[in-house]
Parts: sequence; C-alpha cells; structure tokens
Amino acid sequence: MKYISSAPGKVIVLGEYAVLAGKPAIAFAVNRRVIAEASFIEGNNCYLETVMPNLDNNSFKLGDRSGLALVDLVISQFWQSKKQAWSGKIDSSELYFHENKLGLGSSSAVLLAWAKIFLNELSLRELITIHRNFQNNLGSGIDLAVSKYGGIIVFKNCQDNEAEVDSVKFPSGIFFSIIYTGVPVLTKSFIINFNQWKANNKKKYSERITSLGDIIEKCCSAIRENDVKNFLQAISLYNSELDNLGSEAGINIVSKEHRDILVTAKKYDLDYKVSGSGGGDIGIVFSDDKEALEKFNLDVGEKYKIINLEVDYKGLDYMEHD
Repeated sequence: MKYISSAPGKVIVLGEYAVLAGKPAIAFAVNRRVIAEASFIEGNNCYLETVMPNLDNNSFKLGDRSGLALVDLVISQFWQSKKQAWSGKIDSSELYFHENKLGLGSSSAVLLAWAKIFLNELSLRELITIHRNFQNNLGSGIDLAVSKYGGIIVFKNCQDNEAEVDSVKFPSGIFFSIIYTGVPVLTKSFIINFNQWKANNKKKYSERITSLGDIIEKCCSAIRENDVKNFLQAISLYNSELDNLGSEAGINIVSKEHRDILVTAKKYDLDYKVSGSGGGDIGIVFSDDKEALEKFNLDVGEKYKIINLEVDYKGLDYMEHD
C-alpha cells in the first residue's frame, strides 16, 4: 500500500509579528504543493528520497535519524505505537525558485503532508506543537492552519486552546500579484531578534502591536463588508507600520528590494506590502484595477520575479493506492 499526501504553500496577507502576540492574521493557500508519499516495507532499513529542490537519497537503519529533522519528529511519535521500516519521498521543489526557498511556508507544508501519512488525524494544535518544537518554540502556527484548510483564512492563535480559523473571501474585484525579491531569508532569525527587542522594550512593543492590531481589525472589517477601498488602504498602512516596527526593533523588515518594488507599485497606484517576516523573500501587491496591475507586472518583472500563484481552495489532500 502506498500512502500519498500533499499540502499547499501559503502567502501571508496581513498580521506579521502581531499574530505572535495573539492578534488575528490573514493568509491564503497557494497552488504550489509539497507532495509526500510512503510505503511500509519489510526489513530493518528505511529509505528517504527528498527533492528540496535538489534530489537526495538517504538510507538508514530502523530507529536511526533520517537526516531531516521534521521527518524525525514525526517518526519518533509514530514509533511510540508502531515500529516498522518504510520507504518514502518528499518533494517540495514547487516552493523553491532555483536553489532558494520562496517563503511560502515549505516546512509547515512538509510537516503537514508527512504527518498525515504517519500520524493520520492530528488536531491543528498538535501540529502546531510539533512545528514549534522544530522551530525552538517560535512561530504562530498560521502556516500550518492555511495549509491544512486551504483557501483564504483569518487565523488567531489562542495559545492553550485550539486556534481560531475562519474561512473568508477577498472583497469583490480584488486582484493580486506575488513578487520574489531574489533575497532568501531565514524567518527564524527575524523572530528571534523581534523577541529580544520585545523583552527589552515592553512599552514600545505594546504600542506597535496595538497599532498593527488596529490595522488588522480594519482589514477584517473591510473583508466582512466587501469594502475594497478600506481593504487596499489597510495593506499599505500595514506595510508602513511594519517599516516603523523594523526601524525601532533594528530589524530590516522592509528591505531595499521591498522599497524598490514599493516605488514601482506607487507609480501605478497599487498597494504593496512585505509578505512574511520581511528582509527579502516575497511581497504582495493588491489592486482593483487589473490593467494597472498588468502594467506593474511588466515593469517590476524586468528586475524581479513575478511568481504566478492563485488561491488554492483545497487544503491537505490524502489518498491510498494498492
């Protein structure tokens, strides 16, 4: 029997950093997936093939480490109830551009797809716990939530309780493009620096989180009320507030590449923001003017990479084959 599972990547719309403080965040799943498959086999040897994006093959004894930490975290829990050799493959190449991760939540999608095969029905809270163990207790869990459920979601981490996840739609007539800056970023380092600043600047931290939270609420209201104008305004406001946060915290959130893209977006009267922890990876631009967005794509595409992505309304997918 072969078990096959896939999970989509994600794009953060709004809520970076504030989501770590319990504020809501908005994200959507994208039509690029991590695909995992495995079969249980006889003997004492396990086999793992990975495409991340380069092909790598590894064989190891039953009970030994695979060389991939996320795989080992899942397998260690699986072995608590059953020890059996396996042969598996994980392909996350769709979430890369050449050799670099795009910032589409590849580790969460890998965990979700792999855990579905070996641990079956885990709650979102259990998945978040595993992923936080992998990230040394960093991260909110929004990547896992959007990959698990698909579509566009509003996410809120309720700490000890199951996270709140609501499915939503963008206001009518909204178009977007995703731009890759060409600069790969290690999200973990940004969050560590943010947490250090938070510990030493509690008053400023509280003020910044409150400001970010107010913009998120404005955006959520715009979504509920199908209000295009206020939705677009919230996008630009949040990017400005992220820039303020970065300046105070000493984190290069809105990097020179993002600033460069922002200048081009303003040229066409579009609303642009960093997507994710910042510093590089991707940004997202929104507009209710499709023609202006197409002109922007041609212009900015001369220097940066437009990533052709759509909302994927299918979340975690699973099947079994004889």
